[in-house]
Amino acid sequence: MMGIRRLLLSLGLVIFAAAFIGVVSASGPVTTGDAGRTVTVTDDFGESVTIRGVPQRIVSLAPSNTEILYAIGLENRIVGVTDYCDYPAAAADKPKVGGYSSISIEKVLAADPDLVFAAPGNTEDVINRLRTLGLTVVSLNPETIDDVLKDIELVGRATGQEQQAAACVEELQERI
Repeated sequence: MMGIRRLLLSLGLVIFAAAFIGVVSASGPVTTGDAGRTVTVTDDFGESVTIRGVPQRIVSLAPSNTEILYAIGLENRIVGVTDYCDYPAAAADKPKVGGYSSISIEKVLAADPDLVFAAPGNTEDVINRLRTLGLTVVSLNPETIDDVLKDIELVGRATGQEQQAAACVEELQERI
């Protein structure tokens, strides 16, 4: 009788643990199966950037980059934006890392990002410094509508959101 009771208690604990883990993983960032993921992208300045895993902590150093991140569903992974990132409205509540051309390297480092999306206005010195400090930086510099669409796809590849990026590009192409 005591053995059956222990078995049932053990089984109940296993079921509870499985259900609890399922709830926790469903509410948090997606990390399953993608830890070994490695992708290399070429940014808009010809830099080859290797990204390991699926980035979970992203800093955006330009309002246009922030809009792309929101457009493909990455708002929960953004841990820092510039003072000028105010669209969509929810971006205004994200932690600030400085102005567009006056980025605080210290604040970027404090955000502990695993991926940074930069832009030319951030200055080459800041971008190079972030790379020197070991951060993974992808620079975007779209000059045409086609470049914007390509950058949305690039951000999708870099972040593991390829399907969301493709859907966003398709919707924009229909609107154009």
